[in-house]
Amino acid sequence: MCVYIVAGLGNPGPSYDKTRHNVGQMVLDILSGGARFRRHKTNNFYLSLGDILLVKPDAYMNLSGPVIASLMKFHSVSDLLVLHDDIDLPLGTLRFKQGGGTAGHRGLRSISDCLGSDYARLRVGIGRPENNQSIEDFVLSNFSPVQTDIISRTIQLAAEAVLHLRDNGFVGVKQFIAQTKLPSRT
Repeated sequence: MCVYIVAGLGNPGPSYDKTRHNVGQMVLDILSGGARFRRHKTNNFYLSLGDILLVKPDAYMNLSGPVIASLMKFHSVSDLLVLHDDIDLPLGTLRFKQGGGTAGHRGLRSISDCLGSDYARLRVGIGRPENNQSIEDFVLSNFSPVQTDIISRTIQLAAEAVLHLRDNGFVGVKQFIAQTKLPSRT
């Protein structure tokens, strides 16, 4: 029986796979261990890890709310953890947050419009653009080689944090992040 839905935000298609905006789905790829996600009739790709259902919405990030809401309704699950990029956090930072605003993140806005704002989030810091690059161009670009090393280690830690849902729920995720040494951002 599914107890938690863990949704990794991102955009569909191979051209977006390695972009900053897809870090949520990158975490799910680590958790899947190479297993294939299956398509669900609610326009999601999913993979069950026992009581945790990993979900990749098959929609652009800005439209992810309705597809996540339909899967939650289908499975009668109310506990949601959303994995997403956050430009307000330095590269390599992880933060757990329960409820709250969207900070301008359109994927979170879509989810909040459908479900309200009382869901858990695991924020993955991607840093801010440099040299007057637009935020849209920044989040849709790939990481540099140095940044890739940092974000790869961060994504691995985020995946480990998600696994703490099994034993201790959202409290376990929050405690793991608080006790974990994050990768160097230099």
